[in-house]
Amino acid sequence: MTTENAGSRIIVAIDKRNLDDVLPLVAAVGSEVGGFKVRGSLLRMETTGKVVAAFRDLDADVFADVKLNDVPDSMAEDAGELFDSGVKTITVMAASGIDGMRAAVDAKKDGCRVLAVTVLTSLDDKMLGPHVYDGAVTAKVYQFALDALVAGVDGIVCSPLECGLLRKRRELAKLEIWTPGIRPEWAKPGGQERYTTPSQAFEAGASRLIIGGPITKPPKEIGAPAQAVASIKNEITNALLKREMGSKS
Repeated sequence: MTTENAGSRIIVAIDKRNLDDVLPLVAAVGSEVGGFKVRGSLLRMETTGKVVAAFRDLDADVFADVKLNDVPDSMAEDAGELFDSGVKTITVMAASGIDGMRAAVDAKKDGCRVLAVTVLTSLDDKMLGPHVYDGAVTAKVYQFALDALVAGVDGIVCSPLECGLLRKRRELAKLEIWTPGIRPEWAKPGGQERYTTPSQAFEAGASRLIIGGPITKPPKEIGAPAQAVASIKNEITNALLKREMGSKS
């Protein structure tokens, strides 16, 4: 496992709404990571095609975190427009149901992905209830993962705290697990309630890590975003080597 392989497992989360504010970061670390997660607000402000073209000029892929959640026909239309614009990966809400997720999958183009968002990392068991979801976080994530599998999505988005549980379920083995809620030991928690370090996430079975603040706004002792990426890549490399050694023993 090389640091180049490790870099492809990092998805940088960008929260800015202005393309001119985003591109310097893409230029600085785009060749070292696996892509960039952008919010729907950026795509609406700048138009999706313009954002995709600007990123493509820098050899970077766009992961549109749009969290589609509507009736199936609308989800199919919205997903199709995003893929037609050149977006490589989109998110849908698992709570939209199997038919809604499947509609987005049916609109997918070759080489693209649909990921189902399970339970947001800003929520924990205390925050769940009749006004959000009934039951514990782990139970809801597992239920949503099963629905996503039936719908034919490529993977799910969940907290790294649920990775270990899901990886123990053989029926879910084909699903990629993309995890936000990633904070190196040197980073602040931010607004997430359920998070781990990069190494803990990969040891639990994560496929890719979605990382925002620790890369886009690293602490002074780390340096610039490029130095933050390098630090995280080294941590991922060690974690993946450990995971590979464990699978062979």
